[in-house]
Parts: sequence; C-alpha cells; structure tokens
Amino acid sequence: MVYSSTTGGAARMAEVLDRGPGRGRAPRSAVHTHRFAVVRLRENGPNSVLVKSISFQSYPDQVALLTARGEVIREYWHSGHMQRMEVADGDGDGVKEIYLAGISNGYKTATLVVLEPERFAGASVEEAVDYQLQGFAAGRERARILLPRSCFNRRLHEWNSVEDLWVQPGEISVTVSERKAPRAASVLYRFTGELKLKEVILSSNFRAQHAELEAAGVLDHRFTAAEEGELHKVRYLTPGPAQQVAAGGGHR
Repeated sequence: MVYSSTTGGAARMAEVLDRGPGRGRAPRSAVHTHRFAVVRLRENGPNSVLVKSISFQSYPDQVALLTARGEVIREYWHSGHMQRMEVADGDGDGVKEIYLAGISNGYKTATLVVLEPERFAGASVEEAVDYQLQGFAAGRERARILLPRSCFNRRLHEWNSVEDLWVQPGEISVTVSERKAPRAASVLYRFTGELKLKEVILSSNFRAQHAELEAAGVLDHRFTAAEEGELHKVRYLTPGPAQQVAAGGGHR
C-alpha cells in the first residue's frame, strides 16, 4: 500500500470509522493530516516519513511510519487526538522514539504515549467499549500514561488537555492545561528518560485559581497537600516503571 497524505490517509481513516462503534463515525471530509515529519530514527539509518492523521469530527488518531517512497511500514491508532508529537532519543539508547501527547477520550484525561519505531502497531486498548477501535490487535506501545485531573478541571470541564511536550536526553516534560479562562492554570509533569515521574510543578496561579473558585462557591474545600498529592498519581496503562510520587512538588 502506498500512502498519500491527501488521499491515502483519509481513505484509511474513513475505513476505520466505517467499521467502528457509533461514536467513531465521521464524514470522510473531516479527516486531515495533522502532523508530518521526515525523520532518521537511527544515526546511520534511512530517512522515514512519519504522518499523523485525525478526524476533526470524531476521536481516532492515526500514526503511520512510511518509507521515503511512501510505503506503509506500520501504523498505530489511538482513541483520542494527540495534539503534540516529538521524535527524539529521550532515553539515550541511540534510537529515536515517537512521543505523543494529547487526550484519551475513553479515560477523559490527558495522556502521554511513547512508541518504539521498530515495533509499534495496533490500536489503544480501551476500558470504555464505545471508544474501542475495531479490527485491530492490541496496541503495542512502549508506554501509555494517563495524567490526572485537578478537582476544578473535573468540576468545570470534560477533560484536561496537553499544552506542550518537550523531549531532551534524559527528560520528558508535559504541560497539562487544567483551566484556560479567565486565567490559565496548568501542571507540569517531568519524567526521566526511562519514563519515571520525577517532579510535578503547579503553575504560579494554580492555587489562586482554586481559592477563587472556592470563594465563588464552585468548590467546597481548600487546596490541601493531600489534594496536591493526587496530582502526582500518574497511571501507567502499560508495563513499565512503578508509579513514583516526586517528593515535595513545586511551583512555577
């Protein structure tokens, strides 16, 4: 199969939408290439093409790895749009990984997914059957991590969302938006190259947002150390590092 970013991706997405559960359906015109990159995954390896496609009117997100001639090597599907994509050697093993950050629709929370370029495949496994993409083997991810929601995000929004993703040798950082208006409040998660959580940092006005919502009667409690601790409880959906709670936390 030869892939075209204007036709092949849309046709493949439409095929998946046509056979998916009811929530997976969307017009073919709503399918678009979202991210595109020419990458060299190994230092002396050939160039490859990484294409990410989404349905703007539904939840599936596809990542396809292609040869330089446009032939599909492998693909991965996720139930939820990934707003950020980076290709980098975060763990320093000499091979670049594919880092995706966005929303998991089935879990209604922000997520970080890491794919190994030589083995990723399938579709994300969902507990919510309405969001399970049909006709695929279980997804092969290096890691799939759910990032927790604050109490005011749960009170005011359907989910939190990823603002930024940075990958550098030995560190992966994800900024998650908990509230955008009238003043933004976010949480920064810092992971090691091996994807162990090492620090959670609240934005400078996170506590102020909580206090304002408490004063307005939207929230019925003060922000406590225990509640801050809940934001450290990232959930690993794939085998990997045991959950670690960074001591103390921080602010920015």
